[in-house]
Amino acid sequence: MKLCTISSFPPKHCGIAEFNHDLLEELLPILRPNKLISMAINKNDNYVNNYPQDVKFQIRKNIHPDYFKVAALINQENPDVVLLQHEFGLFGGYSGKYALDLIQNIDRPIICVLHTIPVKMDAHKPIAKKNFFLKANPHVKKFIVIASEGKTKLVSYGISPEKIQVISHGAPDILSYNRPNLRQELALPEKSFLILIFGLVHHSKGIEYAIVAMKELVRKKLNCQLLINCDPLRGKENKKYIFYLQSLIKKFHLSKNVFFRKEFLSKEKLYAYINASDIGILPYIHKSYISSGVLSFFVAAAKPVITTPFAYAASLLPKDFTTFVPVKNSQAITQAIERYMIDKVYYEAIRTKLFSLRKSILWSQKAKEYLKVIQEVVL
Repeated sequence: MKLCTISSFPPKHCGIAEFNHDLLEELLPILRPNKLISMAINKNDNYVNNYPQDVKFQIRKNIHPDYFKVAALINQENPDVVLLQHEFGLFGGYSGKYALDLIQNIDRPIICVLHTIPVKMDAHKPIAKKNFFLKANPHVKKFIVIASEGKTKLVSYGISPEKIQVISHGAPDILSYNRPNLRQELALPEKSFLILIFGLVHHSKGIEYAIVAMKELVRKKLNCQLLINCDPLRGKENKKYIFYLQSLIKKFHLSKNVFFRKEFLSKEKLYAYINASDIGILPYIHKSYISSGVLSFFVAAAKPVITTPFAYAASLLPKDFTTFVPVKNSQAITQAIERYMIDKVYYEAIRTKLFSLRKSILWSQKAKEYLKVIQEVVL
């Protein structure tokens, strides 16, 4: 079998790049293709020199002719299947329109993994996105969606349900990286209740509500700390948001209880922070998020989470496996943290339930689900 993949790739700091890398790491040993051809989508209009060896061509995001060249090259290589990771911001053109030119000009079977679908009213450019799916549909053999709500939305557009497979976001076996004295290694307080937020910084993530929640916990003199370890998205709006978060920490005198770090962590260091934490928080404002590596990572480590009911969280977690809080509600976050801190029986009950769920979302399991879809398309 000859496999072609289209995605962003390391060293780019990007959730899609990590998703694709982790998936292939588990998929390739069981798929055993005799040839792998990868096409990398660059974040700007320059070429990158340090991609993996299997990357044969680069698509410069905003260079329109590149998309047609890659389509022609793929047709020439004649792979059995093309596995394309799709997120609108990954591609050039209005609302990622250039991706459509790529898909429409590939004459090989395409499996399209959809990381963004406008499932809620707060979605960005829902009409343009709907039009993309409808125009791509005749050229795609299978759509893979990360959450069941994504399938429901595609079916509402008129796409056949038989053409859509739900496979939740995978995660590495983070718990296997756990070891004694992690907090000491990371210079974290040994006895404090540690709350973790990580991932890309964006105003839709609602981090300010977690910071405000900490104000009340500190007032009650509860021994807890919030670690916000985030890789900021570029742009003036995100810089303003980061400044706003830092100003809140200063305003509420939380410098000893809330730590804000702007860095992209290595996998090993990220896993260490997750294992060292007591709980995670995902106070997302937008309910349209149908994918969240952050949430899957916490579940893979069997860490209880406090989360708003955005699409992926509602799809992945039964109500008694987590603590759902309303959007933009610091008081509810405060109460949820306090309960986890004080009610140890409740905390351990949630962890036990997450232990029962975690193995089903590991990449080793997800790879088998992807293999099945690939076999269906090829055979």
